This record gives sequence, structure tokens and C-alpha cells, in this order.
Amino acid sequence: MKRKVKMNRKAVVSLIIIVAAILMIFDIKYNGSKILREFEIESIDDSRLNINYPGDIIDTPHAEKRVSDRQIVLGEDIKALCIKNGMGSVNISGEKRDDILLSCRLTVYAEEKEEAELLAEGLDVHTYTAGDRMIIEPEIPEYAERIKAIIVDYDLLVPEDLLLDISNSFGRLTVKNMIEDMSLKNSFDTVEIRNNSGDVELRTTYGAIYAEDISGNLAINSSFTNTDCSRIRGNMNANIAFGVFRARDFTNSLRIRAAYSEIEVEPGDGLIEYELYCETKYGNISTNLPFQLERKDNVRILRGSEGSADIKIDIINECGSIRINK
Repeated sequence: MKRKVKMNRKAVVSLIIIVAAILMIFDIKYNGSKILREFEIESIDDSRLNINYPGDIIDTPHAEKRVSDRQIVLGEDIKALCIKNGMGSVNISGEKRDDILLSCRLTVYAEEKEEAELLAEGLDVHTYTAGDRMIIEPEIPEYAERIKAIIVDYDLLVPEDLLLDISNSFGRLTVKNMIEDMSLKNSFDTVEIRNNSGDVELRTTYGAIYAEDISGNLAINSSFTNTDCSRIRGNMNANIAFGVFRARDFTNSLRIRAAYSEIEVEPGDGLIEYELYCETKYGNISTNLPFQLERKDNVRILRGSEGSADIKIDIINECGSIRINK
């Protein structure tokens, strides 16, 4: 089946140029050089790192090799799983098991069909250990310059108590039913995290995030990403730029630092006592909470507290709006 990479090199570079131009206009008009902060710099650096791949390969000849239900035996000293996938998707499901069951599809794109088929024959997945980590990566033989891309799509059943260190680009990243901490990075596609008990650290660029039913803390660093979080029972900490961030039905502390973003927040019914501080510059704040909105020049501030205020909702946005309702 043909695959299409959603955003090619020219599109990404053009987007960065347009964004940079907009930022310069805002910067000069409003705020000197203050608005051009680390969010935008990180976005450009990450994009440069991730666009060293062919853009549109939909019409390029290709060949596939499949690996099905390969068992990976884990020693007692293995605590973590590490995958760095330059191009493709990763789907991980946790179970009560002591091994990894691996399936994957390796797809080669080349200028000629024969070249793609020849390389596909030699492709495989390599597994090895480094300390307490199990590492999985494609084993790719030396290939000709006429090869355009190699995409690896992983599907894994893993022990639910493994730590995860996953880096992925140009494909969907899905993790569910894990009970330990995880560090995830994804670019140019969607991240889906469901029913996890540990802490989650997540970095994304150009995509979407869906996170729900997480018992641990959730930390997000994202740019050009739309995020939808629900039923997060731990603390949330988000640093975002150029996106929409929605948090619903949460019952613990929330901290957001945002630029050029739209923030929508709906605390859960169980969140009764809290301290609130919302601030936006060059944006609006709307709410049904019983607190007075303060206005000063281009800044809007909403603050107040209910009960003992051990839980804090702390949101600061720049060039974007905040909506908070309960």
C-alpha cells in the first residue's frame, strides 16, 4: 500500500519562513524582541532536524517486507524499551507478559521497482541490549543513492511495567495500557496515549496529541500541535507554541506557558479547592468562574481561589486567548 509523507521539505521551510515573517511583524509592532522566544527557536531547530527525508513519495516504486509475531526474550535486568524510528509509525500495547511480541512492516521506496525489491529482501529488525535497555532498530544493509526512503511501521505487545523511550517521525505514535514512566517524541503526525499509570514526558512538532486516562504526571513541550487531554489525574505542565490546547476533567494542578495558542480548560467536578491565575497578552479571557477579570493595556488577568488552594491552575499565554469554564 502506498504511503504519503504529509509534509515535504519545501512545505516545512515555507511554513517556517511565513511564521518567521509574522513573528517579525508582531515583534516590531508590539514587543521589541521579547516575543521571539525559545518556543519558536526550538520549533525551527526540530524542523531542521526532521526534514532530512524525501517529502512526497506517493508515486515512487516501492517494496515491502513483513515481520510477524517475533518473540523477543527479555532478561531480568531489562527495565526499558528504546526505539528511534526515523520514518514510520509505532504502536505499543502493554500486557501482563515477560517478553515482547514484535510485528512490523518495512517499506523501501526507490527510483526503480527492482532496486526496492532487492533492498527489501535484505531488510530486518535488529534487537540488542545496552545496560538495562532493550533497543529495537531496523537492520539496513548498505544501499544505493537511488533509494528514496525506508519506512518502518512497528506493532508491539510489551510488558506493561517497561519504561519507554520512544522517538518517532512521519507516522503515528500510539501507547496504551502501560504502568511505568515514558519519554516520547514525535514529529509530523499524531500521538495517542491512553490508560497509562506512570509519568509521561512528551515532545511534539507538527501534529496532534490525544491523551486520556493518565494517572501520573503529564509534561508536554510542543509546537505547531493541537492537544486534547482528558482525565489526567496527575499534574499537567505544558510549554506550547502555535497550537490549540484543551484540558478537560482534570483534578490536579495545571501549569501552561503558551505563545500564539488557544487555551481551553475545563476542570473536573472533583476539583473543588484550587488557586487560579490566568494571564494573556494580546488575547482575551472568557470564564464562568466567579472571579473578576482585570484589564490593563493589552493584558488580561483572571485570578482567584476556592478553599485551601493547594492545587494551582497557572496559565500564561501570549498572542492567544484563554477560556476556562467549570
